[in-house]
Parts: sequence; C-alpha cells; structure tokens
Amino acid sequence: MTGVHMIGILAGGALIGAIVCRAPIRSRVWALISNLLFIGYAVAIDWTPLLIPGGVLLPLTIWRLLRGFRTRRPNRQSWQMDRDVHDRVSDIRAYSRYDSAGIEF
Repeated sequence: MTGVHMIGILAGGALIGAIVCRAPIRSRVWALISNLLFIGYAVAIDWTPLLIPGGVLLPLTIWRLLRGFRTRRPNRQSWQMDRDVHDRVSDIRAYSRYDSAGIEF
C-alpha cells in the first residue's frame, strides 16, 4: 500500500467521522479534514471525478463551519434570556413547599 492510498483511506475515515459525529462544529471539522484529504487524494491519482465534488464542498464546508462558530457565541440577548430564566427559577424555588430532598418544610 502506497502513501497515496493511505491518504484515500484516511479521507474515508474522516468522512465516516463527520457522518457519525453528533456535535455540529466537530462534524464540520471532520468534514473539512475529509474534503482536504479527498482533494489531495484526487490530485495525487489525477482523478477529476473525485476532485470536482471536493472542490465544490470545500468552500461550503468552510462557510458552514464559520457560520457555526458565529452562532455558537453568546450575544447580549442570549445572556439576558439566561438571566431571565435564572430569575424565574429562583422565584419558583423561593415559593416552593419542598426543599431539595422533597421534604416539606
């Protein structure tokens, strides 16, 4: 087995990792690695039918990954919503008839 074929096998493994992964950001990172490896493999074996989808998917994957990073960051509105939820839970806990063990007091 040559180094070129090893790149193809690694690209397939990275694709499986992208499909199996549940976390969206991690899945996009695996997809990006897979795209780069498939492009490298297609160039090494001079196979255009594999190079075209890799070339199309690479910018799309980068765009979706960057978009995922932008939406992942908390903004002022999400912090306010978190604070409102915390205040409501504190109010409910203050008026509750039960303590944490479920015993009335």
